Amino acid sequence: MDSNRSLGLQKGWVAMDRNAITYLSELNKGMDGVFSMLDKLLEYPELRKDSFEVLKANLREELGNVNTTVLDVLEQSEQDATYVAYKQRREYERVTRDPDDCYLVVMEREKELAEQGQPSQIKVMFGMGDVTREQIMSPDFTGEAGDEEESDADHEQSSVPSGGDHGKQ
Repeated sequence: MDSNRSLGLQKGWVAMDRNAITYLSELNKGMDGVFSMLDKLLEYPELRKDSFEVLKANLREELGNVNTTVLDVLEQSEQDATYVAYKQRREYERVTRDPDDCYLVVMEREKELAEQGQPSQIKVMFGMGDVTREQIMSPDFTGEAGDEEESDADHEQSSVPSGGDHGKQ
């Protein structure tokens, strides 16, 4: 089976062969031998040393260009392969992730806070108002957040019973 197809890579996209770095290393080792031989040739008085040194410098420059080109292409190939692998991992996580995991994480954190004697970090907000946990847990909670407290007279005249008092008068 084609390794690119098994990885789900786009058609036409091919990763640079990982052996390229080995080939480049071998090329540079071979060129070390070439430069060593050129140094031995420079020992002959018949060769014009200045022009020969320039030719040797040109060869060294071209070797540097080859190294840079291969390494740049290899780097881009690795970045592309990394991006494809990242997309595959994210897709796998998206498919296998349980949407309720966040609740489990919150429950675990609340348990840790309780063990440390710290207050709960869960806060419920309704509309624009801020409601505390204690207010929600109180028997007369209506779910309406207001800045003003109802007076006892307003509460007694209300025709609608408050939160926990449904059906009890």
